[in-house]
Amino acid sequence: MMSKDKSSKLGEVSGLLGNITKKRESGELAPSPLQSVVQPVSEEKEFKSKNSLTPEHENLEKPKGKGGRPSVKSEEIEYMKISPRIPKSLRQEVGVALSLEKFVDADGKVIKTLDELVTFALEQLRDQKK
Repeated sequence: MMSKDKSSKLGEVSGLLGNITKKRESGELAPSPLQSVVQPVSEEKEFKSKNSLTPEHENLEKPKGKGGRPSVKSEEIEYMKISPRIPKSLRQEVGVALSLEKFVDADGKVIKTLDELVTFALEQLRDQKK
């Protein structure tokens, strides 16, 4: 709870601030340094939002190629996507081994992706059965 002393002081301060404002508006007191610099915005202007691309950026050509990691696909082979379910711990171990480049194919090339590893493993299994 506020004491009478605090409430009366607040009343005095707010009254004083009100008097200063009135005197500034009437021209009796000069505006503060900040008030002399700040100008109100006219309401006549329309503000339109712009796209993030400025005219300079709109004319720039976009890169022709695709992003991402380079593909090891051959143009002569038709590929299809598979989605096997494997244990999470095995997937994590394989991911670490791939990043450490621990897998090497029959030609001595490092296997860098899970797609390449699955293809290599399936080819090995297929060849064992023949």
